[in-house]
Amino acid sequence: MPFFSIVIPVFNGARHIEKCLDSIFSQGFINHEVIVVNDGSTDDTDLILSRSLAIYGAERLKVLSIENSGVSLARNLGLKAACGQYIIFVDVDDWILPGYFQFAFSQLLNSNLDGLLLNYYTGSDTEYNQVSVIPPRMDGVTITGNQFGKLFLLRNITNNPWDKIFARALLLKSKEVFPVDICVGEDAVGVLKTGIQAKSLMISTRAYLVYMEDTGGVTKRPVSDKMVSDIGVAVNEMEIILDGKYPKELIQMMRFRQVIHYVFNGNYEYVERSETLADFKKTISQLSIKNCHSLKWGGIALILKFSVFMKVLNHVVFVGNLFFKRKTG
Repeated sequence: MPFFSIVIPVFNGARHIEKCLDSIFSQGFINHEVIVVNDGSTDDTDLILSRSLAIYGAERLKVLSIENSGVSLARNLGLKAACGQYIIFVDVDDWILPGYFQFAFSQLLNSNLDGLLLNYYTGSDTEYNQVSVIPPRMDGVTITGNQFGKLFLLRNITNNPWDKIFARALLLKSKEVFPVDICVGEDAVGVLKTGIQAKSLMISTRAYLVYMEDTGGVTKRPVSDKMVSDIGVAVNEMEIILDGKYPKELIQMMRFRQVIHYVFNGNYEYVERSETLADFKKTISQLSIKNCHSLKWGGIALILKFSVFMKVLNHVVFVGNLFFKRKTG
């Protein structure tokens, strides 16, 4: 049984798949399997995967091909096909720096840990900078599932599945880790659902995965009614998972941050036509100034710069007006 299973969902990833796979197989660590789920790609992904199979061999690289069904189903299928003790999710347009598997192996081997939480990098093919969501004081700390939930709400833990390693047994406690009926927020639901069930998770401030910016992810696409509706569904599912165990104010701020995040990255024209924003009106009406200390849009230091602060303020006013405005026709 391999120690790690690396699950990579792919849709039209011809531009990135070779670099992603090379960053994995060049690590010099062999106690793993790589599972690529080709989610109905229409570009040259099939051709490149065929070449990769010839290079790395079917024992090290498994390729599953399905009709286009979305990233959640692809991840869920990859998980079901996995044999590793621990699961690592990697997106096809991202890549991994040397030393990742060896470090994770040294932390997880002969441990009772359900997983490992890390920082990550953002950047391009040649330049990248570390994103330190996890503060230095938490390096090496072991937490429970209950503590995971609180840190998730405080944004010391991200929505992302790819800066975390979870035990396969922990992930399989959920019948469906990533919800397949939504296209926004499915990562957050899956991560929270999994982490909150853990008995023991280790935190590390190290970073190895490079998250590639501007490659057409969901937050870069125009906001549609479907996307806004899915944000509401995702947040509602997260509230059910949290089950009243945490302060109401933290949950309210989570709702607020989620919609702000996606609206800022999208197109307001679509949002103005949406009939699904009433769910967030209640959230905003319950917010008070004292809650705003937990908002983190790229860091408080940036917000304090006047020009950036004014831009954020204008956005907040805009979104607030959206929440309270009735559709006029």
